[in-house]
Amino acid sequence: MTKWILAGDPGKKSGVVILQCSDDFADVQIHRSVELDEQATGQIVEFYTDSGLDLEVVFESFVITTETGKKKDTHYSLELIGVARYFCTKHRIPFTLQPPSLKQFAPNDMLRDLGFWVPGGAGHAHDAMRHAIVYLIQQHHWRPKGLYDEEDS
Repeated sequence: MTKWILAGDPGKKSGVVILQCSDDFADVQIHRSVELDEQATGQIVEFYTDSGLDLEVVFESFVITTETGKKKDTHYSLELIGVARYFCTKHRIPFTLQPPSLKQFAPNDMLRDLGFWVPGGAGHAHDAMRHAIVYLIQQHHWRPKGLYDEEDS
Protein backbone atom coordinates (compact mmCIF):
# COMPACT_ATOMS: atom_id res chain seq x y z
CA MET A 1 0.00 0.00 0.00
CA THR A 2 1.27 3.45 -0.86
CA LYS A 3 2.08 5.76 2.03
CA TRP A 4 2.06 9.54 1.88
CA ILE A 5 3.90 12.27 3.77
CA LEU A 6 2.67 15.86 3.82
CA ALA A 7 5.33 18.22 5.15
CA GLY A 8 4.80 21.91 5.84
CA ASP A 9 6.88 24.97 6.55
CA PRO A 10 4.06 27.26 7.72
CA GLY A 11 4.06 31.04 7.39
CA LYS A 12 2.61 33.91 5.40
CA LYS A 13 4.07 32.04 2.44
CA SER A 14 4.20 28.33 3.25
CA GLY A 15 6.12 25.49 1.73
CA VAL A 16 4.17 22.27 1.29
CA VAL A 17 5.59 18.99 0.05
CA ILE A 18 3.66 15.81 -0.62
CA LEU A 19 5.74 12.64 -0.91
CA GLN A 20 4.50 9.31 -2.23
CA CYS A 21 6.29 6.39 -0.58
CA SER A 22 6.34 2.65 -1.01
CA ASP A 23 5.00 0.75 1.98
CA ASP A 24 8.55 0.00 3.20
CA PHE A 25 9.72 3.57 2.48
CA ALA A 26 12.45 2.26 0.15
CA ASP A 27 11.07 4.32 -2.74
CA VAL A 28 10.16 7.96 -2.08
CA GLN A 29 8.94 10.25 -4.87
CA ILE A 30 7.89 13.88 -4.94
CA HIS A 31 4.19 14.11 -5.69
CA ARG A 32 3.96 17.86 -5.12
CA SER A 33 6.24 20.68 -3.98
CA VAL A 34 4.69 24.16 -3.78
CA GLU A 35 4.69 27.51 -2.01
CA LEU A 36 1.25 28.77 -1.09
CA ASP A 37 -0.50 31.59 0.72
CA GLU A 38 -2.29 30.91 4.01
CA GLN A 39 -5.69 30.06 2.52
CA ALA A 40 -4.30 27.71 -0.13
CA THR A 41 -2.12 25.99 2.48
CA GLY A 42 -5.16 25.29 4.63
CA GLN A 43 -7.04 24.01 1.59
CA ILE A 44 -4.30 21.59 0.54
CA VAL A 45 -4.03 20.26 4.10
CA GLU A 46 -7.80 19.78 4.19
CA PHE A 47 -7.81 18.07 0.78
CA TYR A 48 -5.09 15.56 1.60
CA THR A 49 -6.26 14.80 5.14
CA ASP A 50 -9.79 14.20 3.78
CA SER A 51 -8.53 12.03 0.88
CA GLY A 52 -8.48 8.67 2.65
CA LEU A 53 -4.80 8.20 1.78
CA ASP A 54 -2.44 6.49 4.25
CA LEU A 55 -1.05 9.88 5.27
CA GLU A 56 1.24 11.30 7.92
CA VAL A 57 1.72 15.04 8.43
CA VAL A 58 4.80 16.83 9.71
CA PHE A 59 5.06 20.60 10.21
CA GLU A 60 7.78 22.90 11.41
CA SER A 61 6.97 24.10 14.91
CA PHE A 62 6.75 27.74 15.84
CA VAL A 63 7.85 28.99 19.23
CA ILE A 64 6.81 32.37 20.56
CA THR A 65 9.72 34.28 22.03
CA THR A 66 10.28 37.90 23.04
CA GLU A 67 11.65 38.47 19.53
CA THR A 68 8.43 37.12 17.99
CA GLY A 69 6.45 40.05 19.36
CA LYS A 70 8.70 42.49 17.52
CA LYS A 71 8.00 40.90 14.16
CA LYS A 72 5.09 41.52 11.83
CA ASP A 73 2.77 38.76 10.59
CA THR A 74 3.92 36.02 12.97
CA HIS A 75 0.40 34.67 13.48
CA TYR A 76 0.29 32.83 10.14
CA SER A 77 2.54 30.01 11.32
CA LEU A 78 0.57 29.39 14.49
CA GLU A 79 -2.77 29.50 12.67
CA LEU A 80 -1.63 27.03 10.02
CA ILE A 81 -0.25 24.65 12.63
CA GLY A 82 -3.69 24.79 14.27
CA VAL A 83 -5.44 24.10 10.95
CA ALA A 84 -3.18 21.12 10.24
CA ARG A 85 -3.59 19.75 13.76
CA TYR A 86 -7.39 20.12 13.51
CA PHE A 87 -7.70 18.21 10.23
CA CYS A 88 -5.27 15.52 11.37
CA THR A 89 -7.19 15.04 14.61
CA LYS A 90 -10.50 14.98 12.75
CA HIS A 91 -9.28 12.23 10.41
CA ARG A 92 -7.06 10.38 12.93
CA ILE A 93 -3.90 11.14 10.97
CA PRO A 94 -0.52 11.24 12.72
CA PHE A 95 0.64 14.84 13.18
CA THR A 96 4.19 15.72 14.18
CA LEU A 97 5.87 19.06 14.93
CA GLN A 98 9.61 19.39 14.40
CA PRO A 99 11.84 22.25 15.58
CA PRO A 100 13.23 24.60 12.93
CA SER A 101 16.78 23.58 13.85
CA LEU A 102 16.28 20.14 12.23
CA LYS A 103 16.31 21.76 8.79
CA GLN A 104 20.08 22.14 9.13
CA PHE A 105 20.42 18.38 8.67
CA ALA A 106 19.39 18.60 5.00
CA PRO A 107 21.29 21.42 3.21
CA ASN A 108 20.66 22.34 -0.42
CA ASP A 109 23.40 20.01 -1.68
CA MET A 110 21.71 17.06 0.01
CA LEU A 111 18.35 17.94 -1.55
CA ARG A 112 20.04 18.02 -4.95
CA ASP A 113 21.94 14.77 -4.36
CA LEU A 114 18.73 13.00 -3.36
CA GLY A 115 16.84 14.38 -6.36
CA PHE A 116 14.52 16.37 -4.10
CA TRP A 117 15.50 19.85 -5.29
CA VAL A 118 12.62 21.61 -7.03
CA PRO A 119 13.66 24.92 -8.64
CA GLY A 120 11.78 28.14 -7.96
CA GLY A 121 10.13 29.80 -5.05
CA ALA A 122 11.61 31.55 -2.03
CA GLY A 123 12.92 28.42 -0.31
CA HIS A 124 9.84 27.57 1.74
CA ALA A 125 9.15 24.36 -0.22
CA HIS A 126 12.79 23.38 0.29
CA ASP A 127 12.35 23.87 4.03
CA ALA A 128 9.25 21.65 3.95
CA MET A 129 11.29 19.04 2.06
CA ARG A 130 14.02 19.22 4.72
CA HIS A 131 11.42 18.43 7.39
CA ALA A 132 10.08 15.54 5.31
CA ILE A 133 13.58 14.07 4.97
CA VAL A 134 14.33 14.33 8.68
CA TYR A 135 10.92 12.87 9.51
CA LEU A 136 11.41 9.90 7.18
CA ILE A 137 14.83 9.16 8.64
CA GLN A 138 13.74 9.51 12.27
CA GLN A 139 10.28 7.94 12.14
CA HIS A 140 10.67 5.34 9.38
CA HIS A 141 14.42 4.67 9.41
CA TRP A 142 14.59 5.74 5.76
CA ARG A 143 18.01 5.21 4.24
CA PRO A 144 18.06 7.12 0.97
CA LYS A 145 20.43 5.92 -1.70
CA GLY A 146 23.45 8.19 -1.88
CA LEU A 147 23.17 9.52 1.65
CA TYR A 148 24.89 6.57 3.31
CA ASP A 149 27.90 4.59 2.17
CA GLU A 150 27.14 1.16 0.74
CA GLU A 151 28.97 -0.41 3.71
CA ASP A 152 26.38 1.13 6.08
CA SER A 153 23.44 -0.55 4.31
